[in-house]
Amino acid sequence: MSGFSEDGQWWWDGQAWVATAQVVIPDLPATDRATQLEARVKRYRLLGDANLAAYFVPIDGWSLSSLLAWPWLFTYRRAFRAYREWTLEQFKTAATYLLGPDEPTLAAEVGIYSEILIGKVWGGNAVVVTARHVLILANDSPLGRPRSVLLAAHPSQVELREHAGGILNAYPTILVSAGRQVWTIKGMNGIIQTRPLIAAWWAVASAVRA
Repeated sequence: MSGFSEDGQWWWDGQAWVATAQVVIPDLPATDRATQLEARVKRYRLLGDANLAAYFVPIDGWSLSSLLAWPWLFTYRRAFRAYREWTLEQFKTAATYLLGPDEPTLAAEVGIYSEILIGKVWGGNAVVVTARHVLILANDSPLGRPRSVLLAAHPSQVELREHAGGILNAYPTILVSAGRQVWTIKGMNGIIQTRPLIAAWWAVASAVRA
C-alpha cells in the first residue's frame, strides 16, 4: 500500500521508495462527484488560461461598467465556489492515491484568488488533513490538476493558523508551518473555509500529543 516514511521524505509507490519532492501525481480517474462538479465549473468557463478577464469582458482587461455590474459579481463568486468544490474533490482523490483508502481525508482547503481589477487567477496549492498526516499538494497550474507534494508530515509536527489578508480580510489565508518552512493557502472571503480545516488539524494534533 502507498504511504510516506516516518520523516515524510519518502513515498512508497508499491515497488520502490521515491523522494517526496520527486513524486508526480498522475491524472487520476474522476469520481462521480468530480464529474458532476466539473460540469458546473465548465458552465462558468473557468477552465482555461486562468484569466477571468477573457470570460467576462470582450477585451483583455476590465471596464468600469463590467466591474460594477451585479450579474457579473454574482457569477464571479459562484464560479469560484464551484471551482473550490471541484478541485477539493480532486485533492481528496490525490490524497487517497498517496495514502491509501484506509486513511481518509478529514478536511481540506485549496487556495485560489483573483484581484478583480487585474482578472488573473493565482493559487493552486491545497492542504489536506487526515488522522495521521498533513499534506500540502500543488496543482500544475492555478486551475490545473494535483501534481506534486510539497509537504508530508504528522499533524503534531506542523502548525496551522489563520491570517487576515487585505482590507476587511478580503483574502483570508491559512499559514502552514513545519520547521522553518511556511506555506500559504490564500483564498477569497466568503469562498475559502479556514476554520473547519484548522479545527480538524487541531483535533488530530492534540490527540497525538496527548
